[in-house]
Amino acid sequence: MKAGKRMLKLVAMSVGLVSVAALLGFVESTSESMPVNDIRIEVQGLGEVQFIDEAMVRNIMLTDQSGIMGVPLGRMDLRVIEDRLREVPAIANAEVYSTMDGVLHVKVDQRVPLVRVMMKEGKGLYLDRNGYAMPTSPVHSPRVLVALGAVRAPDVSEQVRHVLSGDSTWAGTHLPGLYRLAKAIDADPQWRSLFDQVVVHANGQFELIPIVGMHHILIGDGSDLDHRLEKLRIFYDKGLHQADSRRYSTIDLRFADQVVCTKRPTL
Repeated sequence: MKAGKRMLKLVAMSVGLVSVAALLGFVESTSESMPVNDIRIEVQGLGEVQFIDEAMVRNIMLTDQSGIMGVPLGRMDLRVIEDRLREVPAIANAEVYSTMDGVLHVKVDQRVPLVRVMMKEGKGLYLDRNGYAMPTSPVHSPRVLVALGAVRAPDVSEQVRHVLSGDSTWAGTHLPGLYRLAKAIDADPQWRSLFDQVVVHANGQFELIPIVGMHHILIGDGSDLDHRLEKLRIFYDKGLHQADSRRYSTIDLRFADQVVCTKRPTL
């Protein structure tokens, strides 16, 4: 009797599993045949500047995937759409997924500029917070650190590149050191509020221009930044007031355990 009951339970469980599997198969089949009826786009990382918006993302998708609306979800290659969006210089990452109601969800991360690089020939680029070079925008100009001087850089209008990748793209440029310097400044509220320009010299040395004061700061080639900036902090904290700072034309941090100041010839 007990054996019979156990058999009935096993049969019931088997029937139940078959029913669930059939239901899941039906749902999956229905989902794959559901046509795309809407695209919902979310752009993250906008902040104060907007290099890309929902309308631009939608236009990219509809231009390159002209048959996207009304196409069954099962025929959509979401990875292709993601890869195409990631080719846009202003986009750091893209995620595309669909739901059973026929909606295509698109999440896009905009690149966040860290420093603007201005070159003599009138060209320019941004380095974003992750170290990628990206083109400037004719519409938006965010308030970030500006680098000028003897800057050379490759064309980044078509493809973004990481400045610390070590490839030949960055041979002869000073952008890797500039990125490390801009990153260190951005990470510290005191430096972020004090510096708005950096001059790049042909020999790869960097010179910081404070917003206030009449002195320039020689910081070196971007190496040993933590130690050099800490020397500067101590130097400022130990009594370099605005009146005193006008006495100096340069503050040199390039020597080990020293801060070398050059006085102005006249006050």
